[in-house]
Amino acid sequence: MNTPKQNKFQPVFLYRDHEKIQSVNKQSKDWIQGIQEGLNTAKDLFEHPITDVEGSQIINGGWPVVSQMIKSKSQFPKAEPEFLLSLIGKNSESFKSSSLHMEARSKSINAVVENGVVFVDPESEAKSIKEYSYFTTSEKQNQAVKLGNEIANLIEQAIELGILTQSQRQGTANALSNLFEIKTVDEKPCISLVLRKINNI
Repeated sequence: MNTPKQNKFQPVFLYRDHEKIQSVNKQSKDWIQGIQEGLNTAKDLFEHPITDVEGSQIINGGWPVVSQMIKSKSQFPKAEPEFLLSLIGKNSESFKSSSLHMEARSKSINAVVENGVVFVDPESEAKSIKEYSYFTTSEKQNQAVKLGNEIANLIEQAIELGILTQSQRQGTANALSNLFEIKTVDEKPCISLVLRKINNI
């Protein structure tokens, strides 16, 4: 006997936390400046330009990577990096002081190097948007969204027809403040479902 096919649950988009996304993006930009400074000081330790691949390795690996590169690029690969730097009148102090948090922050925001410039991988930015975008998690929430929007539309229709007054719109929103609010759309007030509150259902 064939059993009825159940409809697969389809999440409904609720809202995107733009403030959180902007905060994360601002932090990433602040970190990028420090990471770039660390990379620039690392470049000064070498007599010849480094590649973008090497730059990416440096910002994600810190001093262990830099020290290994110094040795591998010298004629004395078994010598200590500090000794090799002293031969060309340089030392690692400036790099170490400017790269205290470089490695951890680079990995956290998935920083990459292109043409010598550090930036956040676009995939990381997309991940941030996805992380702070919220959807329904149950059929009950889907029904709540549908019913809430229908209620809001019915109230607006009732006001247009004169069945309800403007003050009653506000009164309804106040009485059902756990789900509704007054918004301004096209310079006109209207009652609207607060999609953030759906997460609590």
